[in-house]
Amino acid sequence: MGPLELALKYFLHPLKNILVHRLYSEGLSQQRIAKLLGISQPMVYKILSGDINYYYRELEKAGIHRDEANSYIRMLINPLINGDVERYMQLQLMIITNVLTSRKLCRLHYTLYPRLPVDCRLCRQVLLEKEIRDPFIIEFEEALKRLVNHPKAYRLIPEVGMNLVYAPTKSNSIEDFIAVPGRIVKQGFTVIPVGKPCYGCSHHTATILSMIRKYSPDIRSVIVIRYDPIYIVKLRETGLKVVETGPHMNRDIFYEEIDRVIRRYGGNVDVIADKGGYGLESVIYVFSNSLDRLINTVLTVID
Repeated sequence: MGPLELALKYFLHPLKNILVHRLYSEGLSQQRIAKLLGISQPMVYKILSGDINYYYRELEKAGIHRDEANSYIRMLINPLINGDVERYMQLQLMIITNVLTSRKLCRLHYTLYPRLPVDCRLCRQVLLEKEIRDPFIIEFEEALKRLVNHPKAYRLIPEVGMNLVYAPTKSNSIEDFIAVPGRIVKQGFTVIPVGKPCYGCSHHTATILSMIRKYSPDIRSVIVIRYDPIYIVKLRETGLKVVETGPHMNRDIFYEEIDRVIRRYGGNVDVIADKGGYGLESVIYVFSNSLDRLINTVLTVID
C-alpha cells in the first residue's frame, strides 16, 4: 500500500464522512451534500446513519486526533457551503500533503506494510521538492484578507497596532499560534499587515489567548481592536459576554490582573475591554472559536 492509498483510505475517507455530518448539522439537505461532494444521496444517508464518533475514532487510530480533524473540517466546510469547489479541492490536496509530509501516518503505514524501510523519507523527499504551503497559514491569510480589504477596517486599529492570533490545534503553546509578526497598522484609510503570518511571532496577544484557553480550550482566536465605548455597546448587543479590566498601575501586574478576571468567570468571556494604564493603551480583546466568526464580529461593530 502506497502513501496516497494509505491517506485516502485511513485519513480522507473518515474525514469526509465527518464533513458530511457537519454539513448536515449546518442545515444542508442530503441531496445538496451529495451534489457538493460528488457522491450519491443514498451514500450520504448511509454516512449520516453512522455514529460520527466512529469516524473520529478511525482517525485517532491513524494518528489524527479529534482536535486536528476538526481544524481540517473548519477549513473545508466554508468553500463547500459557498460553492467554491476549486478552493475545496485545493485545500483538500494541501491537507493530505501536510498530513503525509508531517509523518502523522507513518506509524500506521509501518504496521500495515512491514516491508517499508525503517528510515523511509519518501513523502518528504517527493512532496517537499516544491513548496507546500501550510493549510493553517492559508486559513489565517484568508481571514486576514477579509479584514484588510474592508473599507472601514482602519477604524478598528489601536495606536499601538492590531494583532490577530490563531491557535489552529489543541496546543496551547504560543509557539504554535499563528500571528502577524509586525502587527497590523493603518496608513491613512489603509490597513497594512507588517510581515507575513507565521508561527510563534506574537508574544503579548498570544499570551492573552493562551491564558483564556486554559479555561476555555475551544477558543481559537483573538483580535485586538481600538478601545471605543460604542464598540463595547455594540459587542454587548450581539450577545457577547463583555468584561472590563484596568486601569493597571504598571505593566508588571497587567497579566496577573487579566488572568484574575478570566479565572473569575471560568473562561466564559468573549470580550475583554481593557482600560490600559501606565504605559498601556486601552484596547479591546475579542475572542472566538472561529476565525471567520471573529472577523464577522469585529466588522459588525463598524458597519
